[in-house]
Amino acid sequence: MPDTPENQNQYPHPGSQADGIGFPQIRLVALFCLACGTVLDAALGPSRGKQSGETVLLRQIAGSVGSGTVLLVDRYFGGWFDMALWRERGVDVVTRIHQK
Repeated sequence: MPDTPENQNQYPHPGSQADGIGFPQIRLVALFCLACGTVLDAALGPSRGKQSGETVLLRQIAGSVGSGTVLLVDRYFGGWFDMALWRERGVDVVTRIHQK
């Protein structure tokens, strides 16, 4: 994305870089249909800061996952709260067990 002051404010560059160096960094979570490769929905957010994690973004687009769907996610999304959310919605989840 363009390196503008507006984008830097909304999507700051990584904290490991000095001020004024680097491009705005965005976080993206997308739902893909594995049968046809189509992006069904996506959520964007800043890469750092409160309420900017991938689980928050996935919850924003959870309404796009219908009952009876099989959701394939990485183990980052395998926490108890997330499993309860999907179970309540009638969604089956395939994931590796979280390392913790």
